[in-house]
Amino acid sequence: MDRSNTFSSSLLLLSLLGFHLFFVSSQVEDDVTCLKGIKETLSDPLNRLSNWRFDNTTVGFICDFVGVSCWNQRENRVIGLDLQDFKLSGKIPEALKYCGNSIQRLDLASNSFSSEIPHEICTWMPFLVSIDLSSNQLSGVIPPTIDNCSYLNELVLSNNQLSGSIPFEFGNLGRLKKFSVANNRLTGTIPAFFNGFDREGFEGNSGLCGGPLGGKCGGISKKNLAIIIAAGVFGAAASLLLAFGLWWWYHLSGKNKKKGYGVGSGGVGGGGGGDWAMRLRGYKLVQVSLFQKPIVKLKLGDLMAATSNFSEENVLFTTRTGATYKADLPDGSALAVKRLSVCRIGEKQFGMEMNRLGQVRHPNLAPLLGYCVVEGGEAVGLQAHVEWDAVFVVA
Repeated sequence: MDRSNTFSSSLLLLSLLGFHLFFVSSQVEDDVTCLKGIKETLSDPLNRLSNWRFDNTTVGFICDFVGVSCWNQRENRVIGLDLQDFKLSGKIPEALKYCGNSIQRLDLASNSFSSEIPHEICTWMPFLVSIDLSSNQLSGVIPPTIDNCSYLNELVLSNNQLSGSIPFEFGNLGRLKKFSVANNRLTGTIPAFFNGFDREGFEGNSGLCGGPLGGKCGGISKKNLAIIIAAGVFGAAASLLLAFGLWWWYHLSGKNKKKGYGVGSGGVGGGGGGDWAMRLRGYKLVQVSLFQKPIVKLKLGDLMAATSNFSEENVLFTTRTGATYKADLPDGSALAVKRLSVCRIGEKQFGMEMNRLGQVRHPNLAPLLGYCVVEGGEAVGLQAHVEWDAVFVVA
């Protein structure tokens, strides 16, 4: 009976020992497979993984690999991968799942990893305590499944191109002490779980709000409010300047209209011909209408020559309704030529009005001898040139 019990106990012990050896052997083989897959998958331009040689089968040989930390030197069990600044590129390798039963620290910072963070990363390596994927080229959203790494103390994802929001599931990471998603493209509200964390871990994301960054989400930040106020003040000032400019132009234009075409501008109330005389040059052959049968027919060109193109030197006087010029004709006679305001009635009606004025005779009035109208409503009236001390002019 004692022999039977002893045999049974020995058999059970051998079975347990065999299972343990099989399990350890299988786990060791998985860690080797993990490192092989990483080296084969990634691009290594600096050959930083050159000493990862798998032709050595001695115990603990992978523990001598650069960037690899083992639980102890007597077994091939990886506890940490520290591949920071190795200039590796590619996607985060799926082969990491073969290190999942032993690895606790994953540092892939300052490389050129691209694409998205695998949603299965914490299914592959559920015992991770620290994850650092900062300063890469990772894009897409932050997987909410990272909360499956329930032992996680540090999660650093800063300086990437991650978008979307910070998963609210991270509130389940009760052991998390260090967290950074700075300098990404994240948006939305920071979960209340992170209220006690440093704001530096969230800066550099223009769309993030609340939590350590302060401010209410959906409102206007102080910086944006200052920009809006400054823009409003600048816009109001610009509008006032524009309004003042339009007012000034309007009143200046109104004064010019009241003056007409004077010296330099051809104003009615001005002394010189200016632009007005220039415009009349195209109508020199227009006949001057005289109320009495003339000895010599006059044309507009004759009047322009006699007044030196209505120059300032020939101005006799100026009134509200126009300037009067002295015209010295070739035969030695003199006329007074008055430039009238722009004609705003029909030429026929204007002629009738001039004919009526031409019939007016009075000792104190200089008689109207004739007139001339050209296209555009410009008109001049001819009067006898007399001494003006006690004579009124027909306006």
